[in-house]
Amino acid sequence: HINCKQVLVCLSGECDVICDDGSRKATYRLSSPDRALYIPPTIWAGERFLTPDAILLVLADVPYEETDYIRDYSEFQRFRGGRR
Repeated sequence: HINCKQVLVCLSGECDVICDDGSRKATYRLSSPDRALYIPPTIWAGERFLTPDAILLVLADVPYEETDYIRDYSEFQRFRGGRR
């Protein structure tokens, strides 16, 4: 997302969230509803569901807006490179 902030909570099961700022990647395991992960704007994030019962709640600070998404990783890298 270009502007959207997100908070992710795994309500059931387990999932990994892979975050990438364009130069570094980090993986965060969510496995309990009492822990949350904040993802600021301009972080590429992907989810990997590890158990069949995994339910991931995503809270966003703004309504869905297609123009806020960068869907191509190469475009994301160019975008992040221009912000440094």
